[in-house]
Amino acid sequence: MNKFKYITSTTGNYNLLKQYAKDNRNTATEAESVLWNRIRARQLGVKFRRQHPISDYIADFVCLQLHLVIEVDGAYHYHGDVPENDAKRTEYLNQLGYSLVRFTNEEVIADIDNVILKLNQIIKDMNTTKQTSSSTGWSEPLQPDGQSTSPSGRRGRGMKIAVLAGDGIGPEIMEQGVAVMTAVCEKFGHSVSYKEALCGAHAIDEVGDPFPEETFQTCMEADAVLFASVGDPKFDNNPNAKVRPEQGLLAMRKKLGLFANIRPVETFDCLIHKSPLKDELVRGADFICIRELTGGMYFGEKKEGTDVAYDTNYYTRYEVERILRVAYQYAMQRRKHLTVVDKANVLASSRLWRAVAQEMAPEYPEVVTDYMYVDNAAMRMIQEPTFFDVMVTENTFGDILTDEGSCITGSMGLLPSASTGEHTPVFEPIHGSWPQAKGLNIANPLAQILSVAMLFEYFNLKEEGALIRQAVNASLDQNVRTPEIQVEGGARYGTREVGQWIVDYIKKA
Repeated sequence: MNKFKYITSTTGNYNLLKQYAKDNRNTATEAESVLWNRIRARQLGVKFRRQHPISDYIADFVCLQLHLVIEVDGAYHYHGDVPENDAKRTEYLNQLGYSLVRFTNEEVIADIDNVILKLNQIIKDMNTTKQTSSSTGWSEPLQPDGQSTSPSGRRGRGMKIAVLAGDGIGPEIMEQGVAVMTAVCEKFGHSVSYKEALCGAHAIDEVGDPFPEETFQTCMEADAVLFASVGDPKFDNNPNAKVRPEQGLLAMRKKLGLFANIRPVETFDCLIHKSPLKDELVRGADFICIRELTGGMYFGEKKEGTDVAYDTNYYTRYEVERILRVAYQYAMQRRKHLTVVDKANVLASSRLWRAVAQEMAPEYPEVVTDYMYVDNAAMRMIQEPTFFDVMVTENTFGDILTDEGSCITGSMGLLPSASTGEHTPVFEPIHGSWPQAKGLNIANPLAQILSVAMLFEYFNLKEEGALIRQAVNASLDQNVRTPEIQVEGGARYGTREVGQWIVDYIKKA
């Protein structure tokens, strides 16, 4: 702890808390994404203040993920409706769901060990309160039958999962995803409870909002969200519709602060023949697309008229830095190759991306960082998909490239994704709602099931995720497949049958 003795300023205090977060959270990336000092928060300006309820109160440190505000020597910056009175300020934060803790500069400098001890106790108390608080509408936790540890001896844990089945085939594939998660939890000694919530076209029909406030609160209460799909032809074919299902997806990303979308692109040897690319091109392709999810044209200023229309591709340095850190962390865990995709020869926003990436690259000397224009990247993904390891890009480019990447594997029904950020992470298949297949028991549930594997792996439950992947691979090898990927002459399996086969495999493993 001696390295912290020099702390005398706001910047130093910020570095202390950043180091503390690195030591006590899952990854340094997570620490970077949930902590910032008041100076950096001010730099984000009006755009930041409109996006988060805590933004009217900027103290020395705001830990969004822990819902914790930390003041050193009572330093804070307030505006808007934030009261100046200490007691009322604490009450104001409590109403937002945040806890406040104060330290003096003397405490930080003289006895950092005690400060860390206090922070640990505060977080422990917060977690205990969260675990023991009642949440109306959550299902009874699944209790393992006399098994409190995993097969490897790890103790079981409790999880609360928000279930957003959505539209089209969503409820059918979600049923299989939940069944697989339940089977894994039973096997490894975890308790799990579920709470269903409305979203998409279903939510519009019920309450007129594709992402209702009640659904948002359910997501905030959960440890993770399992999401399926949204979309309905009655909205697609109505250009005058004021509210659309997809707006709910954007609202969820924004409200939960889900700035990083993680999409693995992996080929399955037994399905190479389904790829539109030649065997020698696609075999062995295994890379991750990381897409910035809450900035760019999808969220920038817009104007739509009969003669003029525009969308603003708006990014801040902070937004670019945090997604690049996620990308570098993934690259460090894989083959240490990061490709930054932009259009820096034309777009000012892309030049910011490239400049920030070039500044950050020396922080990760083990990683080979290269830069590629988006048109070249789209071509390279077809010509040589095995070139890529980790790819990172802005929102619009990422939307297009991730869909392209999904096609080279042979079926969009095989690929999961995760969206992570400031609050509850979301795990979902990459495909859409396929309303034409609704109720026909033909939809492929594997992407939804593999999303459950990503969920377990996110919480460092590697054995659980590996077992799901093993079960999925076994189902493919034994031709237990839905019609769109079944071999000629193979037996017919539907959504329910594939899901049940995987559940049975997990129980027997």
